[in-house]
Order: sequence, then structure tokens, then C-alpha cells
Amino acid sequence: MKPDLIIGYGSTLRRDDGVGYVLAEKIAGEAWPAVQSLAVHQLTPELTALLAQAKRVIFMDAQAQWQAGDPLVTLTSLDIAPQYRSLEHHCGPGYLLALTHGLYQHRPQAWLLAIAAVDFSFGEELSPLTQQAQDAAKQQLRKLLGLQDY
Repeated sequence: MKPDLIIGYGSTLRRDDGVGYVLAEKIAGEAWPAVQSLAVHQLTPELTALLAQAKRVIFMDAQAQWQAGDPLVTLTSLDIAPQYRSLEHHCGPGYLLALTHGLYQHRPQAWLLAIAAVDFSFGEELSPLTQQAQDAAKQQLRKLLGLQDY
């Protein structure tokens, strides 16, 4: 059975930008059943091998354009990018999905979990708002993966 894959990404040196990374590390430490959680600083083509083995993939990132009144967490279904360009070292989720499909003929179900972020200054702590959003994101993930009672 193919596992679910969570990929959290962002810079942990730019405060809230690292929320996806930090949450992915926490989930990995909790060892959710049938879930592989990976924390990376950026999405790269090397991740396609993992996507090819996944049933579902959830990308987690800071929502840089968050404004007061917006939801703390948004979940958006993803599809492959309409076309992908030549190989680059850094890429987005749609590009990775397209590359995975092109290389492995596999298209896992995919979502982007965007987490509210307001402070991108230098530092390693999350702002109070993003800490709250991180907790909401974790609950949303549990619900999506059917782990509410775990």
C-alpha cells in the first residue's frame, strides 16, 4: 500500500516562512501511521522519486499574502502544471507533479496546505499567529488523512 506523503517546506531562518518545515518535522516525530513526513528548505526535482511512491501528497507552505480576516489555513487541490520547463533546481508543487507524471507515469492526489504567515524577518521562532495557524493546519491534516482519533 502506498503511503501518504507530507512535504513541508520553507526557510527556517526567516521566521514564519519555515512553518511548513517545522510542522513536517513535528509530524515526522509523532510517526503518524502510513504517513511519511519530510521537511525540506525548497522543492527540488529529486523529490519526484518519493512522489512516485505516494498515494496522496500534501505540500505545506507559508501563506505570504495572508491578511487579517483570511482563514488561518487554506487547503487547495493541486494538479500537474500545464507544461513544465527544463530541469531547474528549485520548483513548485505543480511542476513536481508534472515531472513525476512524466518520469514515473504516476499522479498522486495532491493538495497545498497554505498556513498563515506574517513575519519573514530573520529569526527562527514562529510568530504567535503562525503558531496558532500551525495548530489549525495539523488538525486539518488529521482530518484530510482520516486520523482524527489518532
